[in-house]
Amino acid sequence: MKLSVIFLFFFVTAVFADSAHSQEAKVNINANNIKMKELLREIEQQSEYLFIYNSNEIRMDDKVSLNAQNETVRNVLFTLFNRTDIVYAIEGNSIMLMKRPNPEQTQKKKVTGNIVDEKGEPIIGASISLKGTNTGTITDINGDFTIEVLPESVLLLSYIGYQTMEIRWDGQEALRLTMKENTELLDEVVVVGYATVKKANLTGAVSVVDDKVLKDRPIMNLGQGLQGTIPNLNVSTSGRPGDGSTYNIRGYTSINGGTPLVLVDGVEKDANLLNPQDIKSVSVLKDAASASIYGARAAYGVILITTKEGKKEQPTQVNLDTYLSINSPTTRPRYMDSWQYRKTIMNYL
Repeated sequence: MKLSVIFLFFFVTAVFADSAHSQEAKVNINANNIKMKELLREIEQQSEYLFIYNSNEIRMDDKVSLNAQNETVRNVLFTLFNRTDIVYAIEGNSIMLMKRPNPEQTQKKKVTGNIVDEKGEPIIGASISLKGTNTGTITDINGDFTIEVLPESVLLLSYIGYQTMEIRWDGQEALRLTMKENTELLDEVVVVGYATVKKANLTGAVSVVDDKVLKDRPIMNLGQGLQGTIPNLNVSTSGRPGDGSTYNIRGYTSINGGTPLVLVDGVEKDANLLNPQDIKSVSVLKDAASASIYGARAAYGVILITTKEGKKEQPTQVNLDTYLSINSPTTRPRYMDSWQYRKTIMNYL
């Protein structure tokens, strides 16, 4: 819009100004059904003018015909663009072409609307914005909103838990829009010990990470891969060679500590013995509901680890990753034998 205003100002100040150069420059053109850009190039070659235009606004591949013998460039331009939506402005040796602005397209209109869910309940705090701009607003307590739009504007509707919508404004000044719930996240499967359920049917406090979190990461054990990925899961790693990681869920509530129950494919096992690349998913049960499944052993939470399985009709592949560490003392004490011990005692007597 700013560029159009500049072009229009340039057009108003220059199109009515006669130039001695434009009056003297004359061309001879006999064109029949040729492209617009070829005709403009011919005018440039026969004169000292240079055309300036935006190829996104003006179709340079349109076919035109023109017969002008010893005509000034200004008369040629008038004949060429007289009955089109293209206007021109001459300033010095430059000729600027632009599409004639439509006042209706630059006039904003105020639009009101109401956003509800599939049950007809108003959605409070839904975001409405114009695509490609910084203009936006939100719905009030009744799901109503007001926004200024331009013709052919696209409205973007977004809200947490609902599908993002794009709606092209068709001129209506009062809109009633319905947003649909986003069920993709609710269809994810979560392992909870005795079964696999969808997140939509899950009532307990469960967090899940898949193999994408652990894939191709430079980690030595599972604990390093889970650090910072699951809320309320505390992972402690000493960093000493050969030491693994320890886990705690929701902090230490007992003076005796408390570590969660770790099950690998349904069997209690040390998670530090697993290769992170072999893990398919990790589910962490963090509430009291886990104790109803696994008993008192699950009082400090449960970590369920599911490993990857072989695929059918796939060739056998073996991947080997090895790590070597050597521990040695910095100083090695030398012990006395019995004769040396006797001599030392006698020296002190």
